[in-house]
Amino acid sequence: MAFWQIIVVFSIAAILFVIWPLLKAPFSRKSKVQGSGRDETQIELYREHLADLEQSFARGEIDQTQFDELKLELQKTLVTEGAGETADNWRSGGKKLLVAAAVLAPVLALVLYSQWGQKKDWDIYQALEAIPKSESREEYDKRLRELAVMVQARLNQTPDNLQLLNLLAQSAMTLQDYDQAVHAYRKILDKFPDSPRIIANLAQAMFYRAGNTVTPEVREYTHKALKLAPMMPEMLGLAGIDAKNQGDYRSAIRYWKTAVQYMDPNSRAAQGYLNGIASAEQALAAAGETISDEKPAGASSSAKIELSVSLGESVQISGGETLFVYARAWQGPKMPLAIQKLSASQLPVTLTLDEGMAMAPGMTIKSFPELELVARISKTGSPTAQSGDWQGSIGPIKLDALDGVQHIVISEQLP
Repeated sequence: MAFWQIIVVFSIAAILFVIWPLLKAPFSRKSKVQGSGRDETQIELYREHLADLEQSFARGEIDQTQFDELKLELQKTLVTEGAGETADNWRSGGKKLLVAAAVLAPVLALVLYSQWGQKKDWDIYQALEAIPKSESREEYDKRLRELAVMVQARLNQTPDNLQLLNLLAQSAMTLQDYDQAVHAYRKILDKFPDSPRIIANLAQAMFYRAGNTVTPEVREYTHKALKLAPMMPEMLGLAGIDAKNQGDYRSAIRYWKTAVQYMDPNSRAAQGYLNGIASAEQALAAAGETISDEKPAGASSSAKIELSVSLGESVQISGGETLFVYARAWQGPKMPLAIQKLSASQLPVTLTLDEGMAMAPGMTIKSFPELELVARISKTGSPTAQSGDWQGSIGPIKLDALDGVQHIVISEQLP
């Protein structure tokens, strides 16, 4: 229902609430109205009595003092008996005042609401709802620009409204107004300094603003986001671009291969990363280097962990879920040091985690003295742990002290 329709409905309800008793009142006082003709009789009697008094005074039957006293008494009698008329007149005027108030109150409320209330937020909502209904790209951009203007105007009144700031930032990104997007995301980040999603959005906005260039500031926010959420495809993609620009093709390949694992392989972004991987491999081949999945320089062939993963007796799955198996530091950053993604239908499964699966240079399973091994089943396919996921883990373990296959049983459901 439109805003004006709501106002009309409530205004009619308010008016009826006030004037309904007034509409009923004349019927309850019908007998009084019918008897109101007696007021003219009282006035006529007053005039006759006053004429008699004047004649008596003229004939000398009463003196001046007596005349004044009798005339005063006559006037008092007229006022007392005519009080009903006066009261009815007052009630009639009061009724008109109440009716006027009933009509004016919604109008005044509407004016005040438009100035100080939430009407502007309602207008923004309506504008947002209209954007997907655009019939052309031109109309879409036009409506989006109008929305951005409305949001900015509202933010001038409520500068700390985080929802409006986020809406403004998203609109600005679509309109390629990257200065405005960066400004908005910075303000949100002031309130949520440890939000990986906001950090990632800010990094992307700064990347586009710099002409698709990874500046030192973009690099800083990219790695900060990855430290908080290691499997964000957008940030893995940026980290790969940065590594390739610096000539570190192997790291670029690792970043992009990891990113593609968490994306629709048919998406434009995934295809872009796959093209980047091919380009990086060509650069390595041209330099005479091998392009197979090698372990990092100096890595020992023994730096690997063999795992078997199975389900607990109480765990029920459909088989369409996603299985993530990874190693991470027991104490330190929670970014996986090695990770494999499989289908839960493959359980029970035996696999190997090694240094070649590192997500970032210098962050391998040999980088920390103690490790934790985790196996998690995700219903949504999200690499980030969510409520309802099933998980199993073991740790701490020391890589040098491992003997044989490590066993993980998935039996704990995350709250």
